[in-house]
Amino acid sequence: MDGQISHNVKPWAEGLARFGYAAKAVVYLVVGMLAAELGSGISARPTNTFGAMDIIERFPFGHFLVAAVGIGLIGYVMWRIVEAVTDPYRDGHAIKGIALRLGYLASAAIYSTVAYTAARLTLGDPVDRTNRAQKDAHLLLGTHWGNWTLGILGLIMLGVGLFAIREAVVAGFTKHMSIPAHSRKAITSLGRLGYGARSVVFLLIGQHMVSAAWSSDSKNVRGVQGAQMALMQDFGGAWILLAVGIGLVCYAAFLIAEARYHKIVLPEVG
Repeated sequence: MDGQISHNVKPWAEGLARFGYAAKAVVYLVVGMLAAELGSGISARPTNTFGAMDIIERFPFGHFLVAAVGIGLIGYVMWRIVEAVTDPYRDGHAIKGIALRLGYLASAAIYSTVAYTAARLTLGDPVDRTNRAQKDAHLLLGTHWGNWTLGILGLIMLGVGLFAIREAVVAGFTKHMSIPAHSRKAITSLGRLGYGARSVVFLLIGQHMVSAAWSSDSKNVRGVQGAQMALMQDFGGAWILLAVGIGLVCYAAFLIAEARYHKIVLPEVG
């Protein structure tokens, strides 16, 4: 049955993939809440996904929660790689399909670093909560093809941001979910708000990466932490960051729904 989509996925593999979406939701929940606190004036310091893991560890039973999130993110990374390699949704080999599969790989790369941070925390290794993006960019720009590599990574981030805008507008994420009719409107609304907030963050990160590659200055690079400060300082003030933070919390809620209703499918072999 070549070309067909099969739902015959091993229960443990499906469970790990769904657990991965839930783990990702925990990270976005913390980042979104902290961004909203910063935008509302409750907090004075932004954080990134690595800092979020450090904060999660301070919760009751936080050490075990960090370990669970790390395991879940490993499952999410594995599922993203499977999506990129096997093309279960038959996106094809046209430009759109290739772009989507590259997006899956980019997502796997991003969350593998967060999973690595969770592993370090679990083993008792402290995490650097400063702007790691600038440090990594500085090392990259010191290599022979560093400018080109950083520029390409920036363009990928811009592409992810533009894709998030599209998803927010057309709610394309619903085609890979089996959502009950009574929940469809609420889940779709959460997804739209969440993807809209993500688009702002990724567009800012991508724009600064391209700028850094063009100028060969790693100080132009901003990660999630820097994107929050850019919203505060350059784009109209705290209320925008507050809105983005609330949107990221909505995205976390959407991810919980995705953990439940995402279609975990693979193409049949043979």
